[in-house]
Order: sequence, then structure tokens, then C-alpha cells
Amino acid sequence: MTLLAGAATADISPRKPVPLFGYPHAARISTGIHDPLLASALYLANGDQAAVLLSLDLLFIEPPVARRIRARVARACTVQEACVFIGCTHTHSGPISSRILAWQDDPAAPEPDAGYLEAVAEHAAEAAAAARKRAVPARLAWTSADATGVGGNRRRPDGPTDPECGILAVRHAADDSPWLAVVLIYGMHPTVLHEDSTLVSADFPYAARVHLREHLRADMPVIHFTAPCGDQSPRWFVKEQSFREAERLGRMLGAAALAGIRSVDGAAFSAEALIAGSLRTVSLVRRRHLRKTGDRCACERTFT
Repeated sequence: MTLLAGAATADISPRKPVPLFGYPHAARISTGIHDPLLASALYLANGDQAAVLLSLDLLFIEPPVARRIRARVARACTVQEACVFIGCTHTHSGPISSRILAWQDDPAAPEPDAGYLEAVAEHAAEAAAAARKRAVPARLAWTSADATGVGGNRRRPDGPTDPECGILAVRHAADDSPWLAVVLIYGMHPTVLHEDSTLVSADFPYAARVHLREHLRADMPVIHFTAPCGDQSPRWFVKEQSFREAERLGRMLGAAALAGIRSVDGAAFSAEALIAGSLRTVSLVRRRHLRKTGDRCACERTFT
């Protein structure tokens, strides 16, 4: 069997002024686009098994929307729905893309635009189909990088944090060949830009992509996923809430990822990959109530 890989992106930026999503009670209508929001797709196939990794530059999407997008991507790429993996970068400077119970009575957070979500699904399928069409023999390697200094614990500057950035590096099977794609998995809220910003943006992940493209391949797709972040944020690391800071921190993440990629020995890249996926319904831990313990709150939970 030959491992095949291809990657592509599609622009999912809104085509008109829209309410921006991410800060409750802050009425923000977009006044332009600082950097494009993307649907970024990586197609992987090995024999009769194939999968698509899809990242969207949105805060988050609801399960029914995710299911519709998964079905369209699966049809576009002729893969099983269980093998379409969807995540969001969690930018707080994109259109409203879902409902959230805590903000249901917030006039600054109206219902998502169904037409926009339909366009996202369409462009996501287009990106995935283009990625499949570009698929070539490939090799890949997993590694990670230390992104200390980009962000940390949202509550306390000295609190527990996880600076690791997971990386999947994908290149052509031939030696000394071009890079095909890089997947970043980093757990931090893209909240460098705050509620005073009215420009559409992917926040710091955009600058991380730019940095990697400048050093690896100019048109290389970078698929960014927000890992389980444990409430990590750039709060204690920003000098100001600006695009300049988003670029500084994003390039720090990009530089850390680049160092991690370059530290991987060529022999570590492999064409052997088990590709599979499954869909399951899981029961989450439900928070029952809070009880105060000094200056903190302890959560008592029970399984449902």
C-alpha cells in the first residue's frame, strides 16, 4: 500500500458585515477582514482506508452543523463519515456560528446565519475535494514543540499550563521533496484580539501559518486545531490587544513548531500509517454545583 496525502484550503470569510462571536454582551459588527478565515483540509489514504482532517476558523459549531458538514465532506471525498474529523481554531473574531445557552438572551449574540453556515459547509467540502485531488505519495512524522511564552493559565500567571504543541508533518515521498502540509495541535484561546476589534481574523493562528509558509513552502496548507486547552489564554503574555501582538505570539508559535519539525530526522518520516475512524456518543461529566473554598471554587460533579 502507498500512503497518499493532499491538502487544500478554502476561504470561509463572511462576504458582508456580520456580528462577531466570542465576547458576551459586546455588540460587534465586522467592518472588514484583516486576514481570511479558512477551511483547511488534509486528506490521507492508505489502500482502501482514507480520512480527512478538517479545521475551520470559527469559534465552534453545534453537533447538527458538524454532522451536515461531515456528510458533505464524506461525499466529496468518497470516505466514510466516521473518518471525517472536524475541529475549530476557536477564533473570537469570526461570525456567529452556533448558539450557546449562557448567551441565549444576549442581544449581542443573535442566531447564527443559516446561509453563512451553508456556505461554510460548501467551502469545507470544496477544500476536502481539492485535497483529495492533490493527493500524492507521501511520508509523515509526528513530533511536538515547546511553545512556552505564547500563552498560559488564564486564571493565574503562575498556574498550571501545557506549552506543548503537537505536530503532524507531511511531505512528499521523494527525498528532498516539497512539504505537503503541517498540522498544529495547540491548546490556547485565540483571544489576543479583544472586544474592541471589529475586523474578521483568525487571531494568532494566522500568523503561525504565515511563519511556517515563509520557511517551508509559500502555499503550504497549515491545519490548526485547538487542543483541549484547560482554559489557557494569552492573557498574561500580551503587551496589548492588537494585531501586532497576534502576529508576535503567532510567529512565536510558528517558530517553535518549525524548530520541532526541523529536529525530526528524515528517517523518522514513514509511509506506514493506520488510517481509521469511528463515531460514538459519549456521556460527559455534568457539573452539579459549586462550593467556595477560600478564594477558589471547587466543583462537585456526578456522571450522567
